[in-house]
Amino acid sequence: MISLLGGRVDLCTENPMEIIPHVRAKKLRIIAIAVRKGILALSDVPTVKEQGFDVDMSSGRGFLAFKGISSKAISYWESIFKKSLRKRRPIRNF
Repeated sequence: MISLLGGRVDLCTENPMEIIPHVRAKKLRIIAIAVRKGILALSDVPTVKEQGFDVDMSSGRGFLAFKGISSKAISYWESIFKKSLRKRRPIRNF
């Protein structure tokens, strides 16, 4: 992405959710999302398949915590994830 922002390359692949700040700042433009279904937060961006290419580059993501995380912290984050899933949109402030 650094090379793209610096004008040294024309195109790159990145996790769309990680570049949203650059899109909002009008430094980058997402031309397609390479997943089976679109992303709710990017509903105006077409999928690669919608543009005629049968490509899926979905990647799994996980959540990590340090080995000694407390039960209280686990409960807190479980509640945040459940809240996010109910609202079906990102939660910005924890």
